[in-house]
Amino acid sequence: MEKVREDDFLVPEVHIIASLAGGTGSSLIFDVPYLLKLAADKENLNISITGHLVMAGAFQGVLKGNEQQMRTKANTYTCLRELDNLYRKNAENQSGQGQPLWEVRYNAVTGTVDDVGDPKDIALEVPMDWMNIYHNQNEENIAISTPGPMYDIISQAIFHSIHG
Repeated sequence: MEKVREDDFLVPEVHIIASLAGGTGSSLIFDVPYLLKLAADKENLNISITGHLVMAGAFQGVLKGNEQQMRTKANTYTCLRELDNLYRKNAENQSGQGQPLWEVRYNAVTGTVDDVGDPKDIALEVPMDWMNIYHNQNEENIAISTPGPMYDIISQAIFHSIHG
């Protein structure tokens, strides 16, 4: 974080690209943004985090068999439910409940809770400021079934978010 600099007009943007279909990406969709927020907070730095989250459909053409396809769809559903739960909890907080969204200690000194287990302010924040969720088909029914074209779509989205 010491190499990240904030100018007077722009907040540093962090883009997290992950799959919701199961595996490392979907298991870390909360941890990575919260660790980034903790690191930024330690440096007194304000950052903006955007998630680019890919649903199971983009992988259907490379999966072997119906069982793998069903598992990735189930994993995607589970991740979407977790995201929905966290962001609904945040909406309830906006109406005055103030419950922590994410309470975890990563090690003895890093976590969204303090030494006595009380939530830090970061525990009350949503992990990502903005999320783009990508499916394998657009509104014109153009579909993809391999991840390669999805990388192009995500890179274009990041380019446009930076350059307008």
